[in-house]
Amino acid sequence: MTFQFRNPNFGGNPNNGAFLLNSAQAQNSYKDPSYNDD
Repeated sequence: MTFQFRNPNFGGNPNNGAFLLNSAQAQNSYKDPSYNDD
């Protein structure tokens, strides 16, 4: 058993990038106060 990075920024598998980005966006509850959705 060897250690492997998961984050592609640190040498992990680049196929994990989309999954990590989507899970981070799903957890982000911050709303930009200057955003207009009109």
